[in-house]
Amino acid sequence: MGTQTTQHNGLCLALPLLWAVQMGYAQDSAEPTEMVVPQEQAVEAISGGTGPAGDAGPAQEQLTPQEMLDDAHQRFIDYYAEEQYQLAMVAAAQTVESTRSIFGEVSLEAGLALTNLATAQVKLGNHPAALANYQASVFIIEEIQGIISPRLVNPLLGMAAAHNAMENFDLGLTTYERALRINHVEYGLFNASQMKIRDGLTESYVGLGDMRKAGFQQQVQAMIIRQEHGDNLELVIPAVFKLAEWYQRTNQPEKEQRQYTIAVNAVRQLDSQNSTLQIDALRGLAAAYMRSANQATSIRLLKQAIRINEASPEPDPVLTADILIELGDNYSIFGSMRDARRVYKSAWQILSEEDEAKKHHDNYFGSPVGIRAEYLPDVHPSRSKTRQQLREDPDAFSSGYVSVSYDINENGRVKNVTVLESEPPGLIDKRIKILVSRIGYRPRMVDGEPVATTDNRLTHEFMYLSLDLEEGDTRDDDGERIELPTQATEGEIG
Repeated sequence: MGTQTTQHNGLCLALPLLWAVQMGYAQDSAEPTEMVVPQEQAVEAISGGTGPAGDAGPAQEQLTPQEMLDDAHQRFIDYYAEEQYQLAMVAAAQTVESTRSIFGEVSLEAGLALTNLATAQVKLGNHPAALANYQASVFIIEEIQGIISPRLVNPLLGMAAAHNAMENFDLGLTTYERALRINHVEYGLFNASQMKIRDGLTESYVGLGDMRKAGFQQQVQAMIIRQEHGDNLELVIPAVFKLAEWYQRTNQPEKEQRQYTIAVNAVRQLDSQNSTLQIDALRGLAAAYMRSANQATSIRLLKQAIRINEASPEPDPVLTADILIELGDNYSIFGSMRDARRVYKSAWQILSEEDEAKKHHDNYFGSPVGIRAEYLPDVHPSRSKTRQQLREDPDAFSSGYVSVSYDINENGRVKNVTVLESEPPGLIDKRIKILVSRIGYRPRMVDGEPVATTDNRLTHEFMYLSLDLEEGDTRDDDGERIELPTQATEGEIG
C-alpha cells in the first residue's frame, strides 16, 4: 500500500471572497488602488478571459433584458458556490454585458459586476485580467460615489490581492493602505471590519521582507477583538488562536505559547476551571511546547486535555482518541516507540468500540501519516542569496524534480529510499535521499497493530540556477548546509 507526501515550501497568500449574494459588493474583499484603468482595457480583459461560452441559461430571446441580467447573476452565484469557476466567470461576463446595456458603461451596477467577474478570474489564476477589471470597477465607483466610498473597499482588496499574487508587493501594500484609510473614515481607527485588510497588509509586508510590520498587523487584530468583545469567548478565543498561529508561522515559540496560555486563562476566568472550551487551547499549547522540544510539558498538557474531556457531563470518545493520537505522535517524534504503540492501540480500541467512530479508523490509521517533516530545498544551490536572485531574475532559473520511493516500517521510520527519476539527473539526489530518510510517520495499523508500508512515492520540485549547470557545476550539494527561508526571530517582532 503506497502513499504520497506533499512538501509545501514558502508562504501561502490568501485570496479573500470577493462576491456578494445580492447584486452588490462584498465588504470583506481585497485589492490594490493606485492604478486607474480606462474602460477599454476592462473590455479587453473580459473578452480575453472568459473562455468557452458554457451554459448560457434559458433561451435568451424569451427573456427581457432585466430577466437576462437576473438569470446571469444567479448562475454566477450558483456556479461560484459550487466552485465551478470557469462557468462562474462566463456568467459574470454575461452579467457585465447586461448591466452595461441596461444601466450604462459607467454605472454602479456595471462596476459591481466587474468586481464579480474579477473574483472568478482570480479563482482561475488569471490575475492580470482580474486586476484590470478590479481597476475598472474602482474607476467607475470613484466617478459615481467619490474617492472615499465604502464600496471601493471590496475591489481595492481584490486589486491588492492580485498584486500580491503577482509578487508586486509594493503595489499591494499601497492598495491595502488605501482600503484601510477608507475603512478608518467610515468606521473609525480600530474596528472589527478591517480584519481582512490587515491580513492583506500582513502578506504584503511578508513579501517585502518586513516581518516586524507584518506581525504588527496581526497583533492589532487581536487587540481589536479583545477591546470590543473581551467577555465573548466565541470571538476572543479564535482571535487569540490566530495570533498564536502567526507566531508559529514566524518561529516565535515563546510568544505562541503565551497566546495559548492567555486562551486557557480566559476560559477559566469567564467559564470554569474544568470547562471543555479550554481543550483546544491546551492542545495548541502542547503542540507549541513539542516544537520547542519540551516533551514533558507537552505530554502533561495533552493528558490534562483528556482528563477534562472525560470528566465532562458528555465526554466525547472520538475527541479522547484524537488527543491520544496526538500523544502517540509526541512519543514517536521523541523516540519513545513503546509508549507510542501503547497509546495508538488505546486510540484504536476507543474508535473500534463506538459505531459512529469506526469510520475514523482509516483517517487516522489507514495509511502512514507524516508527523515529523523535513525541509526539502526549494532552490539549488540552497542559499539565501540564491532565493534573492530567484526573486530578482527568475529567467535565470529552470525547474527540476526528484522522484523517490521508500518504505515505512512499523515504527514509522523511513527505510530503503531509492531515486526513481530526477531532472537534472544527480543534481540534488543525495540530499533528497538523506532528508526523506529523516521524515517521521505515524505507521499504518491493521487490527490495532502497526504494520510496514512499502513503495511509498514522493516527487519534490525545485528551482535551480541554470548558469551553474552551463558552467559544469552538477555536483550534489549533499555536504552543504541548507539555509532555510528568512523568518522573524524572537527579537524582530515586538
